Amino acid sequence: MKFVTAIGLTISSAYANQSYQTVGYCGVPAVKPNDDLFDNLPLRSYHTQNQNHRERIYNEQVKQREETSSAQETQYGAGGRLRTGGRMGPRPPYGAYGVNPQAEPYDEEQAPSMSYFEESVQTVNTVKNSSSKYEWPLRNKNIPAGWYDQPEIATRIIGGEAAVPGSWPWQVHLSVCGKWDKVTRECNICGGSLISDKWIVTAAHCIPEEPEGTVMVGAYSVSEGGTERIRVKRFVAHPSWNYPSMFDNDIAVLELEFGAQFNEKVSPICLPQKSVCFTEGTPCVVTGWGLINERGGFPDKLQEVAVKLISRERCRQYSGYNHITDRMTCAGYESGGYDACAGDSGGPLVCRDGVNGPWVLYGIVSWGYGCARPGNPGVYAMVPALVDWVKQETDLAPEIKMDECYDGVKDLPKPPPTIPPKRTAAPVIAREVTVPETYHCSDTDKGMGQFQKDSGIFQSYNFPKQYPAEEFCYYCVSPAEEGGYVKVEIDELALDRKKNCHKNGDYMVVEQENKQAYYLCNVKKRDGHTIVNRGNICLKFVTNKSKNKKGFKAKYSQVASPPSGCGGDQIIKLNEDTKNGEFVLKSGKWPQKYNDKVAHQCAWLVSMTSEMKSSGTRMEYDFAQLQLEKKSVHCSDSDRITIYGATSCEPAVLKKAPILYEFCGYYKHSSTPLIKVNAQSTCIVFEVNGDSSKNGVGFHMGINLTS
Repeated sequence: MKFVTAIGLTISSAYANQSYQTVGYCGVPAVKPNDDLFDNLPLRSYHTQNQNHRERIYNEQVKQREETSSAQETQYGAGGRLRTGGRMGPRPPYGAYGVNPQAEPYDEEQAPSMSYFEESVQTVNTVKNSSSKYEWPLRNKNIPAGWYDQPEIATRIIGGEAAVPGSWPWQVHLSVCGKWDKVTRECNICGGSLISDKWIVTAAHCIPEEPEGTVMVGAYSVSEGGTERIRVKRFVAHPSWNYPSMFDNDIAVLELEFGAQFNEKVSPICLPQKSVCFTEGTPCVVTGWGLINERGGFPDKLQEVAVKLISRERCRQYSGYNHITDRMTCAGYESGGYDACAGDSGGPLVCRDGVNGPWVLYGIVSWGYGCARPGNPGVYAMVPALVDWVKQETDLAPEIKMDECYDGVKDLPKPPPTIPPKRTAAPVIAREVTVPETYHCSDTDKGMGQFQKDSGIFQSYNFPKQYPAEEFCYYCVSPAEEGGYVKVEIDELALDRKKNCHKNGDYMVVEQENKQAYYLCNVKKRDGHTIVNRGNICLKFVTNKSKNKKGFKAKYSQVASPPSGCGGDQIIKLNEDTKNGEFVLKSGKWPQKYNDKVAHQCAWLVSMTSEMKSSGTRMEYDFAQLQLEKKSVHCSDSDRITIYGATSCEPAVLKKAPILYEFCGYYKHSSTPLIKVNAQSTCIVFEVNGDSSKNGVGFHMGINLTS
């Protein structure tokens, strides 16, 4: 970064003659933040190679309870982080869950001496005990109404501590009233950042229709007030806010009626140029007066928490985060526990390029799923990507720039000498206990998170005798080659509870890379339980102090392909030596009737080499028999075979892949299909709807190569 750092500045009226965005003037608080701000942070801000997708369990429990529109929730079930009437914590999408209406606010927020605002705040406060008034207080014309019925989104400071008074002098407290649903007038609370004496940066989702409001500057204790409360003259949201993706371009600037007086408690934060970037794992700080836990509770004093940056590429791998754009950045920890929450919306995420460098506004609190949940990082509007628009609206020229991304990991305090971990009770996810960063496992050879890349046996310590108490073990297997498959066959699993074991007993969690984790409480010998995945598979085994059983035994191995679901491998690779009819696809139980009483599907990925495709070779699918449901009218509501032009049979890929052919019904032997496919790779899916309609024997199809 190209600048000269100024330390120990005395803030005075002399600043009136300086540019607000001059380094040494912006981003340098007169009061030093907490010395231990970056001490003892969780080790990982992201999934390491050995810990992909570790903790999604809390989210799984919430989704099971809510039973809301899963399709929408998977795509965007997040909410903004606003606070209503001094007590609520939903954001348009991040705070879209209702805070317990019995949770008392820290104060009855006093409105400024302006009749319009005073009247609005009084209107809200007169109904503070009405749960209906506060269930969904945030509405924005750019957000579909359906998103407000999703309890998964919110913003606040969780896992942090009270800041040192004056250590974040750019933080402002925004009170804004307006129409969030085009009818009802509501008042909400957001955070914001002072970038000059007359300009504030906040989130676009903090601005309703017909907005009016004030900002409090120089505040630490909200009940005591700040140095000034200034009316907002003009609210300007980004013209592309919420487009082309939900919560995209979530930034706004506010022009004040008069300039704030700078002093030791009030000074601006530095704006970054577009070149400013920080590497994954860099610790940054988010501040605000938002919720201190997901179910309510607002602090009186300004809170701070250190979070580590997560790359967009990795963030998109989390469930529900696939729409992260280049104008967003993520921060948090894989185990949760530290985050922003409802009421923190619009507040600053600040970073610096060295322990003595000035702080720069890197992000704006925007959205997320719940608060501080494992596997659900916070999402922030990325200021460097949006700073040109800020400059256009405010005429402020950012001077902070970088020649390359700064690695802030090196600035973290050096850890003390390693001491053997103290044994503690195993975490109970159902009670929202944060997953520890260390293992407590008697099987030190395989149960400490080591990734096996061969074939072998996983089993609980002492199996088949009783396993030890207070175990926290991780048994993991990884493909020997990139893009490979692994299989885990659990022969037996016996715990202290056969159902709902995670609620109050010992439990196992099956975690697969790029797939949803799930609990496993019991596996009988005669049944077994098989998992095949393209990528890592981990078995998390946790025990408590109560009654113990014999545990589990499982075989792990490297495999060339996942099963098709109808017998044999899913992946079929053709080459120049492949003979016609060498590979045959058929329904389960063929030539007997397939099971139509249970919905299921089978899939095969058939491909040839690029050289074969270039030479004009084509794949030919020859149905010797095709007898599905006899009375089918439309393929969409009957058992069917669909052939996709796709390079994978993963559901996410098939959603976007073209459908080449689709077959259903009952074909006579003389009229079975013979088709040629002009594609290098196809996925063939046999779907059974389970409606018990009268069906035939299924299908038998040979694969040939032709020119």
